[in-house]
Amino acid sequence: MGTIMLEDTPPKRSAISPIVQSSVIFAPPVPSTRNVTLPFYPIPAGPHHYVLLEGRTHGTYSYPDTLVAMENWGGWDWFMTHEKLTEQGMHMLTIRQFVDFLNLIKSGNAFDGKRQRVSNSKLEALYGEITNSKITVKYDEYGIVRHAGNTEWLDASFTVVDKLFDRFFGKMAMNYGHLMIDDKLTPQYNKEMLTGHLNRDTPFFSLDDWLARATYQGLPPSDIALNTAGHNVEYSRPHGKNMGAAWFGSYPADFVRQLLGLPSFSRRVLCCSQDPSNKWSPVCRVRPARVG
Repeated sequence: MGTIMLEDTPPKRSAISPIVQSSVIFAPPVPSTRNVTLPFYPIPAGPHHYVLLEGRTHGTYSYPDTLVAMENWGGWDWFMTHEKLTEQGMHMLTIRQFVDFLNLIKSGNAFDGKRQRVSNSKLEALYGEITNSKITVKYDEYGIVRHAGNTEWLDASFTVVDKLFDRFFGKMAMNYGHLMIDDKLTPQYNKEMLTGHLNRDTPFFSLDDWLARATYQGLPPSDIALNTAGHNVEYSRPHGKNMGAAWFGSYPADFVRQLLGLPSFSRRVLCCSQDPSNKWSPVCRVRPARVG
């Protein structure tokens, strides 16, 4: 099986051409004016690279058995990430699927795509990578930064609908379950956003409470306690002026202390207000998923 070697310094990059090597697929990104042009990104292909997330129903939302990659991938904006996933027969996790995935790997009782149990040590490392990531700078054999904190796109966008005279008031709608239909990114779900009192900027809530009591959309419940001791997820609400896309990330709140070897805690963010075509977005990756 081919492996991805991590180096402390970027090696020389070879010529770009599509290849398939053992259980890893290498696919060159399509150049885009709204993205940084990047070389090959490894996409896990073998079933042992995936965790089996069994299908679930949450209210009016349901999904089938899904294989979720143990490694994240990408480096494009939200729109281009959807396009590249579709080309590979994959999709982006909705917020609700992401919550279920975190609960699954946190439980320590998960199976890979071969229906073989994933070790507790691997699940603990995966949960820590997502929720308690550290800033590291390492390069794979293609000179790509593999780890620099962890931020992952989620399949949710937010828009204001039902405006009075197309200008005033309106309701915040959450769009998810996106598919490429006739070359157009189309949501399968368009629902009024349910957040209750999470309508002010940057409240903090408990990661454990959110994972235990998320709504059918995957959002924190309306009665979740905010801004108290031990609440460690910052929430950036969607804004009414422009479309916003979702991501979840974790990284040291003070990476200077980390670099000096001093104690530092992770900052976690659930963002629902990111410009989906912003050139800042190459720091966001994605966790590929496909129907299992």
